Amino acid sequence: MKYIKVKDAEELVRDVNSSAILNTDNSGLAQYKTRKQKEAMVDRIIQEQIELRKEVGEIKDILKQLIGQK
Repeated sequence: MKYIKVKDAEELVRDVNSSAILNTDNSGLAQYKTRKQKEAMVDRIIQEQIELRKEVGEIKDILKQLIGQK
């Protein structure tokens, strides 16, 4: 494949065959992927915390019922 640099944009090139503009900033891509992975991890942790709070609430309710039956 042959590329031509895009004027005034160091990280961009144009593919001669398809005329597509491509971003060649690999470090920027790596940073983007890392950021997305961290965001996904935070989302998973939040979901787990919500589930744990729900389960603890259910356990509390069961314990209250058991104590009330005696």
